[in-house]
Amino acid sequence: MDLVFKSNTDEKGKTKGFNFQVHVYPHKWAIDLQYVAPKGYHLEPQGLAGVPADKYYYREDVKTTFFGISAYQVPNKKRFSYRAALLQSEWQKKSAGSIIYGAEIHHGTVQGDSALIPAFYSSKFPQAGINKINILSFGPGAGYAYTLVMAQHFFITGSMVINLDVNFVREEDETRKEKNVALESIRGF
Repeated sequence: MDLVFKSNTDEKGKTKGFNFQVHVYPHKWAIDLQYVAPKGYHLEPQGLAGVPADKYYYREDVKTTFFGISAYQVPNKKRFSYRAALLQSEWQKKSAGSIIYGAEIHHGTVQGDSALIPAFYSSKFPQAGINKINILSFGPGAGYAYTLVMAQHFFITGSMVINLDVNFVREEDETRKEKNVALESIRGF
């Protein structure tokens, strides 16, 4: 069984927060900055964690903070343009692609006033009692981006990056702090 907290509004509970993203494409680069900080989550479907079947389990105290940056070099800038596809401030007249490579670093925190796992499920999860999780993830990545131009102003662009990230995770409760390190391959599009 997986417990997945989701954010939403009204009947499921109110989520408040801040979401800031910047995507810039200077000469030969694709750079993404992100800061997200929502508060208030619910569990789906209705009736989980011992609440009535027509209600959602809701935690207004659970908040997350996530920020990060990724920067990838685009060496074939003369033939391939992210700006043409994503900003439409340039015009790519012929189909072309580019290898892309770079790195990313992200930090995230999830915390609540009490245990993140509802008491109803505490016997089923080893993370029972954990009320704060910190994650730091960074590593190199490489991939490919391509724009298929089918007509003068009709095109399809796709890109894929595979990152090899090192993840440092710290889980905390009132009496303990557990630290884990993992190497992970992450695909992004």
